[in-house]
Parts: sequence; structure tokens; C-alpha cells
Amino acid sequence: MTVAVVPADDVRETSPGLVLSRDPDGVLEAASRAARALVRAVSQNEAQYVVRLGQGRHLRFEAWQTLAAAAGSLKDQRRAGAIGG
Repeated sequence: MTVAVVPADDVRETSPGLVLSRDPDGVLEAASRAARALVRAVSQNEAQYVVRLGQGRHLRFEAWQTLAAAAGSLKDQRRAGAIGG
């Protein structure tokens, strides 16, 4: 079990067992800004970020990676190994 320490000023208890550490409106505003930036990047570099499959257009991994970098969510792989072996 992981426990996070959250400053009391940042906590909003919405129901028993559910504690928000960030303002939901602020989270949505930040997500909207990130989405607009991603749309601009994709529009300017469509060949790099978009793949056409059938009649659809889909974002490549690199587009999602760009969004994750903006959100500070990139992960670093340190090692890899067999699962269950």
C-alpha cells in the first residue's frame, strides 16, 4: 500500500475515502492547454505525428509521448527482463 502525504491546504474531501489533492477545475484547465498545444504540434508536423489507417487518421506514439513530456509523465526504463520466468 502506498501512502502520499498531502498538505492540508491542498486537500478537498469529496466523500468518504476520496480525497482530491488538486483542484479539478485547475486540472481540466491545464489539460485543455496541453491538448491545444498538442493540436498545434500535430498540425504543424502531421507527417511526424499522424498515421493513416484505412479511412482514419491516428496519432503515432510520438504525439502521445510529446503530451506526456509536457505533463511531466515520461518514464525511464532502467532494465528489462523476462516475466514469470
